[in-house]
Amino acid sequence: MTQRRFFRSIASVNGQLLAVSMLALLPLAGCGDNDVEAKVTATNEIVEQTRAGTKAAEGITVDNRDERATSLEGLASKTAQIGGTNDQKAAAGILAAEMAATAGSLLTAELRDLEIKASKERGLIAAAADAAATLEAVAEADAKLSLGADREFLKRAREGAEGSLKTLQSKIKELETPIGDLRKNVESRRAKLVELQQKADALRRQANDAGASAGFQYVEQSADVKMNAAQLRATIAGDELNLFELEPELNRANVALTGAQSVVSAADTATQALENFSTELTTNAKKLTEAAESLRAATQTALDALNAEVDGPMAETFDKASALFEMAARNASRGGAGREFAEAGAQAKLDAEANLATLGANRVSTLNAQIALLEQLAASGSLFGGEAKQKPAIEALTTKRDEALTQTKERFAALLETLNGMDAEKTSVARMKTSVESMIAALEGKALPSSSAATTSGATAPTAGASASTAAVNPVGAGFATQQELVDAYVGSGPDILKSLKAARTGFAFSSPEYAALFTTSVTVVDGLVPIITAIDAKFGPGSATTAFAQMGGNMADAASEKYEFVERNGKPFLKATSMKGTFDLPIVNSNGRFYVQGDPMFASVPPDQLAMAQAMAPMMSAMRDQMKTAFAPVVQAIESGQITSLDEVGPAMQKALGALGAGGAFGQPRK
Repeated sequence: MTQRRFFRSIASVNGQLLAVSMLALLPLAGCGDNDVEAKVTATNEIVEQTRAGTKAAEGITVDNRDERATSLEGLASKTAQIGGTNDQKAAAGILAAEMAATAGSLLTAELRDLEIKASKERGLIAAAADAAATLEAVAEADAKLSLGADREFLKRAREGAEGSLKTLQSKIKELETPIGDLRKNVESRRAKLVELQQKADALRRQANDAGASAGFQYVEQSADVKMNAAQLRATIAGDELNLFELEPELNRANVALTGAQSVVSAADTATQALENFSTELTTNAKKLTEAAESLRAATQTALDALNAEVDGPMAETFDKASALFEMAARNASRGGAGREFAEAGAQAKLDAEANLATLGANRVSTLNAQIALLEQLAASGSLFGGEAKQKPAIEALTTKRDEALTQTKERFAALLETLNGMDAEKTSVARMKTSVESMIAALEGKALPSSSAATTSGATAPTAGASASTAAVNPVGAGFATQQELVDAYVGSGPDILKSLKAARTGFAFSSPEYAALFTTSVTVVDGLVPIITAIDAKFGPGSATTAFAQMGGNMADAASEKYEFVERNGKPFLKATSMKGTFDLPIVNSNGRFYVQGDPMFASVPPDQLAMAQAMAPMMSAMRDQMKTAFAPVVQAIESGQITSLDEVGPAMQKALGALGAGGAFGQPRK
């Protein structure tokens, strides 16, 4: 629930309320003064609460959102007590639900910020733990150093660190551009959202001014505008989700860069010590041991603070947000005599339950990340006490995680129950129901990671050499008859996105069905781009679609930037895949006489709980594919008819089409 949506919601409730209240105030035979007075009182109270809610939702900032959430919660409680007619009670209930949901959304935003901060801290703690372990190992090595062999060792360590520095600097540069583009997109689309809100408000005022009958057309127009706004919000949410995914990756890269720089510096210091006095080795080893212990203590302090944050403010904020969404769901269910109130209440209840379920899933993810961090520390040897010391904390977190998982399953079940009570013949309802059922199945099955230390360490994906021996047992296509055919298909795809897609569908294979499912889910959305890619290349020449997509930035630019190069590592064949998301050495393998590209390194940094959701996401990705085809259809027609005459016009037209694209919410929620 956003501030803008709250304004739209209370405007809608207010419009229905005015119509109901005007009828209620007509002199009716058999109605006493007390009845009329009660209706007038209810009307005045709802109008007063609406104004108060509007004021509380204005000018919300990071600094005052807690205070505003508290104010809105109080207003929601008071509004829920308003009496009057059934429709007035229903209107008050919906208004109270929207107030509570807005307050819950403010706390959800706070929880999101806390989780972003916690995610950064996990990366720093993991990096510090790695550094401490490295220092301890170097200290032990220094104590045993013989100058000849150890001088060569330090030289190789420094060269390796310098290589890492170059790779990380390149990765950081590649990440900064899409992140900047996403931020610009979010800013411009938020501005558009404000325009749509103003338009919806204007139509609502026209409806109020015209009266119940004549104003119905304005109500319908307002509903269309609100739907467009909802679609735009979904696009913004998608951009913010991409930012949420990319920014931690950039932070991890910066942390790793600092670590690599530290290794270079430490190697230089150690080398100088070796060159000057061998007797200094013992002193140096002692200093390194002290540094490792100091870093270990600092890491433990940071971990204790992070645990306190997760158990304290984050857990409290989660509980408060959950309680507010539960309040919203209760108040939205009060019902009323009018169909519009019933539909509005049902939608508000559905939104609240979807928010509850999503909130619970995020809590499970947070606890999984904490468990993974402790598992990494447990595996780092004696420096952090090993498994014996970390086991009690891991078990305690696992218990909390399992409790959160159980609660999340119950919330998804409640959401499914609400959907079962809606019109099952509506495509949007059926699609959302399928998605929720898939999510429930995933939570029941593979949502819990057994170990995921790599997800918090900030480490880069494993090198191809480490996974080259893994057999490709889960191909997504038929493969190629020879290695040369495979290389020609990938390297020859060049800037042609359709050729690249064809090669990927034919030649990729993975070591697990989960990786294969994630790949299939990822490329499903790309299928929605085939008509417009074909139209662009046919009109402006091969490779033109790549240029248009690169101009758009974000994921589009990443898809356009992908290229392959054949390389050999220690006599083994690889495809070097490069895009804005990074560079990966992908082994070329032979399975059952067919040649494939082993794609595991591309997904090595994906957390296990997200990996397990890949199959559950398939219905939503299919829906997004279909919606992208529909959204881009007018652009395709404009290109083919000659209305678009230059390639420079294509990017803005596609951006405009994407701006109108919406998937109906996080779970494909039905549109009103």
